[in-house]
Amino acid sequence: MAKRNEKNEQADADRKAAQQANRDRMKQLDAAAASGQIVTVERGRIPYPKGIEEKFGIDPASWRALTDSVFPSAKTPEAVVLALAYCKARRLDPFKRVIHIVPVWDSKKGHEVETVWPGIGELRTTAHRTGQYAGNDAAVFGPDKTQEFTATKGSDSRKITVTYPTWCQITVYRMIEGQRVAFHGPRIQYEASYGMWKGLPCPNDKWARSAHYMLEKVAEAAALRRAFPEEIGNDITAEEMEDRVIDASPTPASTVPNEPKREDFSADAGAEDADEPEPQIPFITSDGEEVLYAPGDFYDAFLLGLRQAADAGDLPALKAAWENNSGVALTMLRAVDDGAKAADTLHKTYTALEAKVTAARQAGDAAEQQADQGAAAGASPSKWVFTEEDGAKADCGTAASFVARMLAGIKVTSKLPGLMRVHEPILAELYRVDPDSHQVIRAAATDRGWVE
Repeated sequence: MAKRNEKNEQADADRKAAQQANRDRMKQLDAAAASGQIVTVERGRIPYPKGIEEKFGIDPASWRALTDSVFPSAKTPEAVVLALAYCKARRLDPFKRVIHIVPVWDSKKGHEVETVWPGIGELRTTAHRTGQYAGNDAAVFGPDKTQEFTATKGSDSRKITVTYPTWCQITVYRMIEGQRVAFHGPRIQYEASYGMWKGLPCPNDKWARSAHYMLEKVAEAAALRRAFPEEIGNDITAEEMEDRVIDASPTPASTVPNEPKREDFSADAGAEDADEPEPQIPFITSDGEEVLYAPGDFYDAFLLGLRQAADAGDLPALKAAWENNSGVALTMLRAVDDGAKAADTLHKTYTALEAKVTAARQAGDAAEQQADQGAAAGASPSKWVFTEEDGAKADCGTAASFVARMLAGIKVTSKLPGLMRVHEPILAELYRVDPDSHQVIRAAATDRGWVE
């Protein structure tokens, strides 16, 4: 906490110093002009855009401080303006270095474009603003490993020996209803996270020199996302995106689809791009293995994993599939036109699947409990009767048990319209007494292709 306060104080001091230097310089220029001297103004690294002070309150001296110190890798004024707009929308102080300008490869344009990504500082700020952030434990590191990395790109080559922790994990705490609840972050593997040298599998200077420090920041980001999913979402930080390669300008669909499709990430197959290889994105399987996919194939695999877990009623697998790959999927979506809407649709799709699986599990548990109670009490036949495809009838005893049988039947039946039609009277009664369960059944049937 002391270090963060010192950082904030330093940012305030830098900004005030830049503003004071600008005022002093303007006084000198005014005095020189008044005495008839020739006035010269030193040009900054990046031109000062017109109207920037009126829109963001950034004077020329502050602009130089931003471009020279805060965003030293920025190449264009548009990138810095984009960063300022981001900070204004998120109520962030750009002088505190909470966001970063990161170059991302644009396969359609054939060169890098500058994009804005949150740093670990923004995630910390967002968590603090909730008033529920309750600190975190010290980072836990796996055993150190020493490895030699080599890479060659054109006439450039790199050979470096790095000692690094194999993994890092951080636990973040959040106050929930007066209780300090622990959220254990995932184990972040160094070999899957390090910033690459020129896009090749070799750590860059920062990750080679400060392996523990960089891996700790990535692990902290993952833990904060797990503890504050609504506030932070699945935003990937600049530390995680460093020197990664994604397609920044895919061709969007003409309209926003009901559910995002792989075409949202596929660049036009123009003649000039016919021989250009697609970027490879790591996909984490249910077994924890990493498989490289092109953007469209990655998204297909991601959606398939969600659907398979939901169809199997495997809630842990569903959550793992989302946690392992949704961050990259959402980032890819935000790169397309109307990306925010598509990302929101994807998030709603997952939420609906999670709710359906949870409801089915709860209904199944309740059904088993009711069946046990009914058998013990010698319960009499009820109105909750499920009819099999062969006409056999089973008295479910309770609405919850009937819901469970219906969901199981919908999943395996080859005659879905007939199943829904024969149970219309019972479904109508279910709607009267338990509309939520009725909606779960309708949603499950619709997923299988049933149309009223």
